[in-house]
Amino acid sequence: MDMDDLALLKRYEDTINQCFRCGLCRSVCPSFEEIGIEGASPRGRVQLAGALLDGKFGLERTFQDRMLDCLNCMRCSEICPSGVRTDRIVLATRAEMARKGKLNIIKKLVFTTVLKSHTAMNLLSRFAALGQKWFYTGNTLLEALVPKLAGMGDKKFPVLAAKSAVRRLPEVNRPQGKPIMRVGYFVGCATNLLFPEIAESVVRVLTRNGVEVIIPRGQVCCGIPVYSSGDFRNAGKLAEKNLNIFNNLDVDCIVTDCASCSAALKHDVRDLLGVESFRSQVYDLNEFLAGKIPLGKEFGDLPLKVTYHDPCHLKRGQNISREPRELMKLVPGLEFTEMEDADRCCGGAGTFSFTHHDLSRKVGTRKAEAIRNTGADYVATPCPSCRIQLDDLLHHEGIHASTIHPVQILDMAYRKKEETDR
Repeated sequence: MDMDDLALLKRYEDTINQCFRCGLCRSVCPSFEEIGIEGASPRGRVQLAGALLDGKFGLERTFQDRMLDCLNCMRCSEICPSGVRTDRIVLATRAEMARKGKLNIIKKLVFTTVLKSHTAMNLLSRFAALGQKWFYTGNTLLEALVPKLAGMGDKKFPVLAAKSAVRRLPEVNRPQGKPIMRVGYFVGCATNLLFPEIAESVVRVLTRNGVEVIIPRGQVCCGIPVYSSGDFRNAGKLAEKNLNIFNNLDVDCIVTDCASCSAALKHDVRDLLGVESFRSQVYDLNEFLAGKIPLGKEFGDLPLKVTYHDPCHLKRGQNISREPRELMKLVPGLEFTEMEDADRCCGGAGTFSFTHHDLSRKVGTRKAEAIRNTGADYVATPCPSCRIQLDDLLHHEGIHASTIHPVQILDMAYRKKEETDR
């Protein structure tokens, strides 16, 4: 292999050499826990990356498998006494794999066509939603057969919305009462196409609290599923497109309800892709509501038992964990119950639950059991990818709980108060 091709990985040569192989990372890695071989441990992946740099190992199938088995949950980086960023090293190796034509052909097709165009994405999702509604959902044979043929066992596929969030909501959403701020709302792909009701709750909660919400048309994927697969080139193009759109807005800041999107927009587009940062400060919705505006407390009683799952990109990627809990605890009548290891990876990791279904399910089973033990009615999480995974896990394990975004709980409580006051 031409060593000049390893420029991305060479950025991490010093941090690779910092690993003194203590093995502490093995104790927290969810994929190693299930696979059980050294190459699938964070320490093993770092050593493989080093061997690639030294020319002692190539991009063989085994090497690719070990790098693609990683959930990129960042638990190893969090616990490493030497500060080795295994998550970054793994992404760099995937970038080299993509540069050498090792990217999955279906992913490559999606990344180079559909994700680049807001119009194409919405048209395709609309047709897919209709097909799912008329031919798949409720068809017992197809619901059992299609996942099995795709190598995903009995996976419960997410339901595409008939009408996306961007089509449901106006571009400019005026605040109630005296305006205190104007924000640009980045609506991630999953919220837009799978969970538009989250976006509606975001707009209702923000406008109720005096925030004008601008939803610019033309925004595209944040890029995280693209660069997580190794395609830094196309991820950079997506980031630049979003940068141009949001930098032309007259807003005080940018908010997004998706944990992965906020992680990508805050620092990954700069640190990984070399794209300049947004001119406006980017906030995860939870930190924005908990600390950036005077949030109204006029909530109605919600007699719900709720637990919370920490998304990896929020807890470890942004150090945001306290805020969503505090927001939900503001709601009267709500019983909040912590699950065991709330910040343990659920196994979703974006497209991982589709490309590595069996491993994803094994990792997630432990999370499902923790949820079962709480007896909660709802599992709150501000990550659509986690929500897709949790929905599948709860269905598979026969656990009668529903998933929800924390902002939806606030929205429900506000509307309950309005109903009570009528």
